[in-house]
Amino acid sequence: MSITDATFEHILTAAFMAATLAIKAKGPEDMNAYDCGFAWVTIPGNDPFARYCSKRAKLSQQRRYGSKHWERGWMWWGPGEFNGQAIGHKQAGANAFCKVLQEHGILASVGSRYD
Repeated sequence: MSITDATFEHILTAAFMAATLAIKAKGPEDMNAYDCGFAWVTIPGNDPFARYCSKRAKLSQQRRYGSKHWERGWMWWGPGEFNGQAIGHKQAGANAFCKVLQEHGILASVGSRYD
C-alpha cells in the first residue's frame, strides 16, 4: 500500500468513525416521529479520493468505498450504518462524514430527502 493509499484509508476510517459517533450522539430513534428519510455524501468523480475508492470498490465489492452517484460523481449512501429510518440521524452521520472529507481538502456535499 502506498503512502497515498494509506492516507486515503485513514481519511475513510476517520469519516466513518465520525459518522458513527454523530449518529450515536443523537440518541435513540423516536419511532413515532414520522421522520423517515435518507442522507448521502457526494464528491466529484474525478477527485483522486473518488478514483481511489472506485478502484477499491471494484476490487473488494465493499460498501465502505461508496458507489457511483446516480447523477454524477461518487457517493456514500447513509454513512454511519444507521439501521433506523430517522432522517435526523442519517443527516447527522452524513454531515460528520462530509466534514472529515472537507477537512482533508475533498470537495464534498450532503444530500438528503424525506421518504
